[in-house]
Amino acid sequence: MTKNIQFIFGVHNHQPVGNFDTVFEEACEKSYYPFIKILEKHPRVAVSLHYSGSLLEWLIKRKPDFINTIQKLVRRGNVELISGGFYEPVLTAIPEKDRIGQIVKQNQFIRNHFGYEPRGLWLTERVWEPHLAGCIEQSGLNYTFIDEFNFMSTGIYEKPLKGYYNTEEDGHTLGIFPISYQLRSMIPWAEPEDIIDYLKSLLTDNSQDVVTVMDDGEKLGLYEGSYERVYEKGWLDRLMTLLEETPFITTKTVKEYWKSFPPKGLIYLPSCSYFDLGRQSLNCRVRQDFEKVLKSLEDMKYDDLARPFVKGGIWRNSLTKYPESNWLQKRMQQVSRKYYLLSSQYKRNDCLRKIREDLWKSMCNNGYWYNISGGLYLPHLRTALWTHLIRAEKEIDKRLYNQENHSFLREESDIDRNGFIEVSLSSRDLNAVFSAKYAGALVEFDYRPVNYNLCNTVARYKEYDCHPGDHDVYDTYPRHSLLERYFDLEINPRGLMNNAYEEASDFLNEPVDLRKDADSDTVVFARKGWINWQRCSLKKSIQMNENGFHTEYKISNIGFADNSFLFGPEFNLALNVGSPEDRFFEANQKLPNNGLENMLDENGIQFLRIVNKAIGIEVRFTFENPVRLLTYPVYTMLQKASGKEKIFQSTAILPLWNVRIEPGKTQKLSFSFSVKNL
Repeated sequence: MTKNIQFIFGVHNHQPVGNFDTVFEEACEKSYYPFIKILEKHPRVAVSLHYSGSLLEWLIKRKPDFINTIQKLVRRGNVELISGGFYEPVLTAIPEKDRIGQIVKQNQFIRNHFGYEPRGLWLTERVWEPHLAGCIEQSGLNYTFIDEFNFMSTGIYEKPLKGYYNTEEDGHTLGIFPISYQLRSMIPWAEPEDIIDYLKSLLTDNSQDVVTVMDDGEKLGLYEGSYERVYEKGWLDRLMTLLEETPFITTKTVKEYWKSFPPKGLIYLPSCSYFDLGRQSLNCRVRQDFEKVLKSLEDMKYDDLARPFVKGGIWRNSLTKYPESNWLQKRMQQVSRKYYLLSSQYKRNDCLRKIREDLWKSMCNNGYWYNISGGLYLPHLRTALWTHLIRAEKEIDKRLYNQENHSFLREESDIDRNGFIEVSLSSRDLNAVFSAKYAGALVEFDYRPVNYNLCNTVARYKEYDCHPGDHDVYDTYPRHSLLERYFDLEINPRGLMNNAYEEASDFLNEPVDLRKDADSDTVVFARKGWINWQRCSLKKSIQMNENGFHTEYKISNIGFADNSFLFGPEFNLALNVGSPEDRFFEANQKLPNNGLENMLDENGIQFLRIVNKAIGIEVRFTFENPVRLLTYPVYTMLQKASGKEKIFQSTAILPLWNVRIEPGKTQKLSFSFSVKNL
């Protein structure tokens, strides 16, 4: 019997919700278009293709000729279209109804636009948890793809893995194809002849044997140096020519193979993904230890043997590593619950459909975690997710709670599941959320007329792959707003930016008591603690109004001596959208066009105006008593091959009062915060 090997060649293509048009264009020009043009020339090469919904929607609007080409290839019969969660969510991060809904949406989209019935699912970031088998099968799909080393930890130790296995959950069955680590490593960096030689080494007289590779299409054109290699020097054309001309290698689509051959057995995989995601999900200190373990195994020549068992963390670790990611994800889940409550009561399908689209777009994975491209450190990706989420919630609240005026709805719940209460005060135009865990801080402030969260920033975290530098600074507290700061020495903006000062109290990062007797438009927090090593108490009252809120502080000296210190609420406002000339300060009618990335240190300030023309809003602070105003920009550092990239995340604004309180006395301080359209 003649020996042969079957080969499944799959490509996944995706651009996230909110990415720049220029990135979509470049990806089309350097990757998506040239790949399809080469594939057109090779009708005997079978390829399985996945395009995310966000990319497909853009292509249909901007590149209809590309869509026409895909339709022709599908009709020709050598191209399979793979489905997935429409807006490329990590399926384990979203509610089950939304998982099924997004998969069904992409199934239907592929049927409508390409006349094709999909059977397979691309698993976003290849993040697998056992319970996914049920919802994938219920969505009408039959198989997915997971990295092969995850199979080996279950006791299947064939190298390389061939064929596919079934798994099941609660009576629902799903086929899982192992993705070849060797082929992923070779494509596109090995010569086509070497890839063919590797496939030759797998020849077998078992007609069922198949080896699968499924990888990012952007590797073929967008990665540094890949366009020249893959297209200009003909790498892909040579590979496809060799695949056509080599008689003992047969390319198959996954669908064709799955219909023809049974699984090799039953398997139960643990929660897993690809290896680098597992290590990336660890915080820096743990990652350092993990890399030491890997290095030791490598030195002992055990690294390949140990890889199935030494995997790092799981994707969900990103939710604890980055509280900002956890907050966005928990708010998305909260809005999803509200949507399904509304859909059970409200029957206008056109409105529900638009709300659901915004909700689902807010689930796109890229802005939720740190990856090689930047992920949650990229403000435009986070902003897009928040925009869609806020718009969805605004339309839901309008219908669920008849929010057509400026009255406020008060809700108390543990939104982020950290064991502490958050208080939400929402109206037609505003949604403000305050955290009892972080001294009553403002963790979210949505200005609904423009669907913008002013608190959408991220703290400065130490990352393992960001090379140390002389000016690296990491935060020791969350970058929330309305965080009270206390200092007993002279300070300046640069020292604040460098996190150089110790707090003169034990209030920062500490929980506070939530008073229960407040009106529906008011939230009151209180705490006793130490300021300058003397006992003090703080009462913070926040009353919402049509355009923002008014905050009043009562600081009481319950110690035995006079107490003097600097006190004020820190804000970290994400007004970084647009070009530098679109965003600026104005204080006491002075400092016109002072950019938000500038450092300020001004005395006697009673009024501060912040303008962002790109968003179309202005923010105002009004202080009852003059303050010393300090501001500085907050940058995070992103490591790239060319060096570190500095990313402007937010502007820290710290108004300070000089406070002196005698024993048994109380000092009152207050200010107002408002937002309106330009």
